Amino acid sequence: MNIPPPPPAPAGGTGYPPHLPGGSGGGGGGAPAAAPPPQAPPQQQYAPPPPQQQYAPPPPQQQYAPPQQQYQQPPQQQYQQPPQQQYQQPPQYAPSPGVQASAPPQPAAAAGAPVRTIRKYDAVIVDVVRRTHDASSVYFFIGDAPAYKAGQFLSIDPHQFPELKRWIEYLEMLKGKKEPIRSYSLQSAPGEKCMAICTKAEDYDPKVHKYPPVLSPLMASGSLKGREVVIGGFTGAYFIPDDISNVTDQVLHFVAGSGVVPNYGMLKDELRNNKNPRVKHVMIDVNKTVGDIILHEQLRALAKAYPDRFEFINFITREDPSYLGPGYYKGRPSTEFVRRYVRDPGSVRAYACGAAITKYHREAAKQTGTEPQPRFMESVEQIVHELGMPKPHFKKEEFG
Repeated sequence: MNIPPPPPAPAGGTGYPPHLPGGSGGGGGGAPAAAPPPQAPPQQQYAPPPPQQQYAPPPPQQQYAPPQQQYQQPPQQQYQQPPQQQYQQPPQYAPSPGVQASAPPQPAAAAGAPVRTIRKYDAVIVDVVRRTHDASSVYFFIGDAPAYKAGQFLSIDPHQFPELKRWIEYLEMLKGKKEPIRSYSLQSAPGEKCMAICTKAEDYDPKVHKYPPVLSPLMASGSLKGREVVIGGFTGAYFIPDDISNVTDQVLHFVAGSGVVPNYGMLKDELRNNKNPRVKHVMIDVNKTVGDIILHEQLRALAKAYPDRFEFINFITREDPSYLGPGYYKGRPSTEFVRRYVRDPGSVRAYACGAAITKYHREAAKQTGTEPQPRFMESVEQIVHELGMPKPHFKKEEFG
């Protein structure tokens, strides 16, 4: 019996339904040669989206180029222009900025003459010590001690004290001008921890003074201990030159009342600091009573500690002080008395500090048609003249 062979399979598959063995949708039963055709479709599906074509449109070189343009332009404009303008201005403004910082209001117009300025210091009154019935030493703590010379003075503005406000306003109304700043000679010497003055509570005598004192009674009262104050300083030409031993071997000190204060500072500086050791000092102090001698014990201690360099002489006008021993006399010093202590009138230097005739004394004498009575400073000037001392060798500091 002859059986015809099966027809050839179509090109797309076995020709059997997928659910039958050997169909194109199942496995097993098919011929092995038919397996390669299914691998072609995966190659055609992966080829359309190649990774090289998707990465090529945004190349890194084109994205990095804009930041280079932004970085190159701003630094050139910001760096080249401002430094040239800032560097050219300072030389035109001031060759010495330090001078302008300390005194900006004074331009070059005052270059021909030195400008004197008084510096202000914040201080604390740490102590007030009574010396006599109407005089007290006031000690100021500033911090780092400023440079000054023994014998100079500091200044205090009375307007800073609230307790004086009403009195100052009243006096300014009477005077028609501002109450002035007051100056006080320094009792301290360079090198001491505190700055110190010794102020006397001035009396008010309507026959002598036109207006009552304002600041000195407050300073001498002791009520300012612990108070923060502002002081000005330090200035004044009343001091001993550092090289005085080159011109003389003797210095005379004429003082009266609170006039002893700056000379006491000079003596401490010269003796304790061993300045000009070959120069001897003689002080002639004039007061009304022994109790009026300001810094009495301190001066006696200096004379005892430096007998070869310092001699302390006292004149008392209203009582006999001879019970205190040598160096105490009643009355006033005369030219003949002073002459005994002067080695060479042509070379000796003299410093005098005390009361002098004021304009109010002259006005009062003019109303009575008389001459004003000489005071301490006028009597010293007469002694110096009669001794034959050259006028430039005499230095004074007077008060009313």
